[in-house]
Amino acid sequence: MTLSESLAKLKIDDPLFVRNLTVYPLSNGGGIKINLATFSEAMDAGTVSVSELEVPAVEEIILDNQGSEPLFLLDGEEIFGAQQTRVTTTAALIDARTSVPVPVACIEEGRWGGSSSFEGSFSSTHPRLRSIICRGVNESLRSDKSFRAPQRLIWNEVTRKLTSLEVSSATSSFHDLATTLADETARYALDAEELAGAQGMIVAAGKEILGFEYAADSDLFKRLTPRLLRGYALDAMERRSVGSPPARRELNRFLDRISSLEPSTYPGVSKGEDWRFEDRRLVGRALVDKDNILQASFFPAVN
Repeated sequence: MTLSESLAKLKIDDPLFVRNLTVYPLSNGGGIKINLATFSEAMDAGTVSVSELEVPAVEEIILDNQGSEPLFLLDGEEIFGAQQTRVTTTAALIDARTSVPVPVACIEEGRWGGSSSFEGSFSSTHPRLRSIICRGVNESLRSDKSFRAPQRLIWNEVTRKLTSLEVSSATSSFHDLATTLADETARYALDAEELAGAQGMIVAAGKEILGFEYAADSDLFKRLTPRLLRGYALDAMERRSVGSPPARRELNRFLDRISSLEPSTYPGVSKGEDWRFEDRRLVGRALVDKDNILQASFFPAVN
C-alpha cells in the first residue's frame, strides 16, 4: 500500500486542546493489529538490553531484543547512559530474540565516558530535532546508504533548546532537558480514551503545524502518543502565545502535500523497508513491513 493510499482513508477528527498545543486525531475506522512491544515497554519489562559496541562508536549501539515479541523502535528515541546519551536516527522493527546494531547520534556533547550499558529511555525528542535528523539521514542514504545523522547540527539544536528553555546542563545533554522539564511536559498529556481508535495525529502550536504521526495499528499509536507528546511539548513551550489553530483546509493541504511526495526506498535497519520523503518544505520517513506502512512521521523542514 502506498502512503497516499493510506492517507486517503484518514479522517480528521475534532481537535483536542492541551495548553497551547492542538492535536487533531486521524482515524479511518480500520487498521491492522500487530503484536509487538514498544522500546519503552521492553525497557520497563527488562526484555531488551542496549549496550555500546565492543569498541564504542558514537554512531552505533547494540540492541538485544530478548522478548518473545518483535520490538518497535521509533525515530528520535532518547536512550540515556553508557558513554553518552544517544538518539535513534530512524525507526526499526526488530524480531524477537534478535540482537542488531542500531544507528544513533549523540545528544550529550560534553560527555564521553561511563559504563557500556544504557540505563533507559525517558522521552522522544522534539519534532524540530527529529526534522533535522530526518533530513540529514535522507542525505546520508542518498550518498552512501547509511543512517548517519548530522552530528554538529544535532548538538547545535540541543544547545539552542537548552538555552531557549533556560535549562542548565554541564554536558549539554538532552536528557537533562527532558527530565528538568518533566513536570511541565507532563501537563501536555492526553487521556488515552481521547485517542481511542486514532491511528495518527497532526499537532500544531498556534497556527504552526509541528508534525504528523501515523501508525497502522491504533493500539500502537495510542501507546506511542505519551512519549511523542512529551517531545512536542518541548517545541510548544517555545511558542507561548496561543493563537488560532490551523483551519481544516490547511490541514487537508498539509496531508495532500505529504501524499504527493514520492518515496526513496532503502532496506530497513532490521526488518522491512525504510521509505524516505523530502521536498523544499517537508521531510519524512516511513517504516514499511509486508506492504503495510507500520509507522510514519513527517515534519516541516528546518532550513
